[in-house]
Amino acid sequence: MIHQLWNILYMLGLLIITYSTILVTVTVGFIGQFFYWLFLDPCGFLNRNANRKLTPANNKKDNEYYSLIIGSGFSGLGMAIKLKELGTDNFIVIERHGHVGGTWYANTYPGCACDVPSNLYSFSFEPNPNWSHYFGRQSEIGQYLEHCTDKYDIRRHIQFDTTVTKLEWIEDRHVWR
Repeated sequence: MIHQLWNILYMLGLLIITYSTILVTVTVGFIGQFFYWLFLDPCGFLNRNANRKLTPANNKKDNEYYSLIIGSGFSGLGMAIKLKELGTDNFIVIERHGHVGGTWYANTYPGCACDVPSNLYSFSFEPNPNWSHYFGRQSEIGQYLEHCTDKYDIRRHIQFDTTVTKLEWIEDRHVWR
């Protein structure tokens, strides 16, 4: 009987410690975010970082790019859009298919959908409030990526139907071929 009582008290103690740790962690996180909004954001630290521009190398040849992005899925398009925001137009996106979308274009099967809620499965800088399903369907995600590609003028940077088979580092010039 006493052994069972000690086991129950031990488990209760562990539960209290666990919940206390979670409560402290969440509270500290909210306090930190509050102080950021209160002190740092009004000082313009966020804008100072957001207004940075890239300065590409001056000794590049005509067929050289500042950045090469492989794939036009979410990651590739997001990188291309952010490069444009940083002021460079000297990049290329290599896509092996004839359309943007990455996985959402390549994989087709009945009922293909995302397992993340639609309102979270979009770029933070381009939210889509018009999702028709809680979990986005393949065709709708593809349309969203096509929309982002055209809105941010990325399509002209994409070389479709091209497969990267080899990359070679040129040591003396510090570039990839």
